[in-house]
Amino acid sequence: MPRLVDYRDRLQGTCTPDSTPFCGAPSPFYCYNFARVSPGARSSRDLARHTGEIRYVFGNLTTDGQYDETDQVIADAMQSAWTAFARTGVPSVAWEAAWPAVDIRSPQYMSIEDGFLLRPYAANELTRLINSMRNAGDSAPETGFWKSRS
Repeated sequence: MPRLVDYRDRLQGTCTPDSTPFCGAPSPFYCYNFARVSPGARSSRDLARHTGEIRYVFGNLTTDGQYDETDQVIADAMQSAWTAFARTGVPSVAWEAAWPAVDIRSPQYMSIEDGFLLRPYAANELTRLINSMRNAGDSAPETGFWKSRS
């Protein structure tokens, strides 16, 4: 089954292209990062927070000045992408950039900002360490956090 995952999941190693759950999976996965900062979020300094995309996905933007026309365009695009994903297994928006599945040879994710922007996936030392520990299974190092508590 195809998966649509938030880019923030990379911190737990879920969305990394070299992560075992996805590399060995026969189905594709699509990664995104919601980074849109609405006018209301900017003025309250709430910025783009985890689950901030939910109002956009379900079309629950308020009309009290917290959101502007760009937010409505983003909400329409997100609703279209999520609906297409539910229907076909591929998130797509006709008027936005193509949303490719993550390819381990050239991983990318969709960054949802003032539009939909395809960006390269930037694995860092933390994500590499997390993945190496997750992929090690029973051979995880017996030191630090992983040390047996006997």
